[in-house]
Amino acid sequence: YRRGAGLEPLIVDVEDIMDEFNDGVSSPYAIRDFLAHALQNWKQPPKYVVILGDGSYDYRGIYKNYPTNLVPTLMVSTMYGLFASDNALADVNGDFVPDVPIGRLPVLTPAELGAAIDRIIAYEQGPADSWMNNALFVADRPDPRAGNFPEDSKALAGLFPPSYTTEPMVHLPAMSVTQARSSMIARINQGCSVWNYVGHSGYYVLTYSDLFTSSMADQLLSNGQKLPVLTAWSCAVGNFGMVGLESLAEVLMRSPNGGIIAAVGSTGLSDNPENVTIGAEFYSLRFAVGSPVLGDLLVGALQGAAAKGVTPETLYLFGVIGDPALRMR
Repeated sequence: YRRGAGLEPLIVDVEDIMDEFNDGVSSPYAIRDFLAHALQNWKQPPKYVVILGDGSYDYRGIYKNYPTNLVPTLMVSTMYGLFASDNALADVNGDFVPDVPIGRLPVLTPAELGAAIDRIIAYEQGPADSWMNNALFVADRPDPRAGNFPEDSKALAGLFPPSYTTEPMVHLPAMSVTQARSSMIARINQGCSVWNYVGHSGYYVLTYSDLFTSSMADQLLSNGQKLPVLTAWSCAVGNFGMVGLESLAEVLMRSPNGGIIAAVGSTGLSDNPENVTIGAEFYSLRFAVGSPVLGDLLVGALQGAAAKGVTPETLYLFGVIGDPALRMR
């Protein structure tokens, strides 16, 4: 499918990488060395890197009951702890920004991979429709210690051109949690191209008030093939690197009745001012240069955020859960 879009796919077995770059021992550093070699030495260096398979911090396979480390990821140190970072795998020049757009389809079986590919093809080849001009903006209640999440959400919505419908926004505490959840789910099920979130979150939940949790995805979402890109300028929504646990982004990508097509989010804990700086760079690029390719947008956003002083650890945490070559609708 990607070959038809002018890309020349190359499948590289992770075991071959381990054999060639680490004497057969599984290590994420072998993947980093392989990507550095490819970017620096190949006549045609990779334009996008998509990791096919889940990964975790369990490099050595100690947790035998949770064999989820199909393609290991690097763990990076932050002031809040160690978190997974595929961005670090593709940072060759040491500037904390990937030198090639990278993303991960965190699947565990060939069937899951096939379903993910089918979703991508259906999404990109689907006919243009009015729902693609809907953008959903969700925000947590303001927190004096963290930020004014509703105002940050409005600022991001202001970057969208008039052709997009951004109202009604779902902001706490302008409505109760129950009302906000009902409004948010209704907007998603009706169809929106973007589901943007600003606020507190964890690996399985949006807001401290449980506005939306992983367990709600299969019960409440019925948006079918009207799949948004989730952009979560918050904490840990994309934390695929845990053993035996799935992040909200992973659950939403596999939701049988709808969900999302991809996510941009953090794998760990980060601070709101830096999060929304990346978000503003992302959507400014989306509509300024007109490029709809997800991985290109994120790399450009991280470069812009780095120039504005966003810390290296935050740059490493915000990644793509999905295909970085995805063309946003």
